[in-house]
Amino acid sequence: NYTYKAYSFIRQLAYAYHSEDLVSNRNPSKQLNFEVKLSPKLRYVNVSLDAPLLSAQFNNIWVHPNVEPLLTVHPEYSTAERFLQVATQKQYLPTCVVDKNFAQTFDNNTYPVRLGKCWHVMFQEAPK
Repeated sequence: NYTYKAYSFIRQLAYAYHSEDLVSNRNPSKQLNFEVKLSPKLRYVNVSLDAPLLSAQFNNIWVHPNVEPLLTVHPEYSTAERFLQVATQKQYLPTCVVDKNFAQTFDNNTYPVRLGKCWHVMFQEAPK
């Protein structure tokens, strides 16, 4: 069973934070309940898993600062943009690319284009 193999692998990685209950388990059959609780400043996470055969808890697992952007929602920036800002120490700058068949914009949209044999300019308006 691949599910149990994945659980065993995670259990071995987080053995210091792990506890499980095989005896007093009263979970419904054919259901898997999974709950994740984050600390207010996203420094630690608690995960609980209730399966038909066992209940398991992983408590106070430290969250690496690079993972924080993957756990939150931002109204303006996507998860990938926030992760790249952390991974590149906020040196990530959007780019645009134009070749003879496609134009890729600053916001990562790609459009087909046909460019003639003359000079072309691509720009983005940035009002203040």
